[in-house]
Amino acid sequence: MQNFSRALPKTQQVCPMCHAQLPAGVLYCDACGTDLSRAGVLFSTSVRPVSRPRFGMGRVVRPAALLAGVLAAVILALVGLGSIPQVSARVPAIRTITAPIRGAVNQAVEWGSQLVGREKMDPVPAPAPVATPATPPAPATPAAWTPYLIVRSSPDGADVFMNAARVGRTPLTLRQLRPGTYAIRVSRKGYTSASRKVELKPNVGMTVALQMKPAAAPAPKPVPAPSAKPRPAPASTPALAPGFTLKDRRGVLYRLSDFRGRRVTMLVVWDLDAATEQLIRTLQARSGGRDALVVVIRPNRLALRRFLDAERITLPVLLGNPDLAAEYRVPDGVAVLFLITEQGRIQTRHIATKQQ
Repeated sequence: MQNFSRALPKTQQVCPMCHAQLPAGVLYCDACGTDLSRAGVLFSTSVRPVSRPRFGMGRVVRPAALLAGVLAAVILALVGLGSIPQVSARVPAIRTITAPIRGAVNQAVEWGSQLVGREKMDPVPAPAPVATPATPPAPATPAAWTPYLIVRSSPDGADVFMNAARVGRTPLTLRQLRPGTYAIRVSRKGYTSASRKVELKPNVGMTVALQMKPAAAPAPKPVPAPSAKPRPAPASTPALAPGFTLKDRRGVLYRLSDFRGRRVTMLVVWDLDAATEQLIRTLQARSGGRDALVVVIRPNRLALRRFLDAERITLPVLLGNPDLAAEYRVPDGVAVLFLITEQGRIQTRHIATKQQ
């Protein structure tokens, strides 16, 4: 301390940092707080110490950052101009200059994305979704149905047909039927068939009662009295069968002249019922569907189609008319069987059954 006190100047001194005028012998600058004892130089009024030049990192970094910013702006401007087709077409050199710059920028972006991707934390797993019970669909509004149809017959045990389709045996209860018009028919062996058309309405039940009458017993065939010498019947020329042109249910035309040269069995009926259906089945079985035909005077196309499809009838079933029945002398409600020869003449005429 003695040596240091001796080295202090006798007059005023100047702070080397802020150049403030200080009294002689002070150790700290009152203006900037500089430690004058560590400055390493003694000051006087006549001699000013030479201060060391301060080269900080700020003086070097600031110009370098400014220069880097200017270069980046120029590079981005060149890359942007190179991506414009009109500019690159007029100045081809821009495309050549900016191509490696674009590649370097893309590579840097890729490296940066890889580094950022490595530093990313693992994503927090999302909570498992809670299963929500599915809402049951609303029940469909039921359509309007006929709740029931009761079919009764006297006597019981008759087969019930609805639109020519068998649905059961009396007494019968049918449920959940579509509203509409239906043809109800009951049939039993030994009794005549009974039928009725009914109109079913929505949400309204119905009861149908049908009365059947006993069928008339067939008359016994007369037995001819034996004779010693039977007399031959007088020969007569068969009547010529009236010609016709009729269609079947598919619209195919049939003419009687088409069967010329063959013996033909022709069954003429008025309506399609249980008795006539049995006649058609028998004719189909005996003829095998060849050299035989059926004519229905009052055809019900729907019932006829269902019957033919169900029974697989192959012989022609033609749609007739009352004029044909008059020409062949077929009474109303009677089924008649004709045998027509190769020459188109009626050889035999047999009443098969009477329709009710």
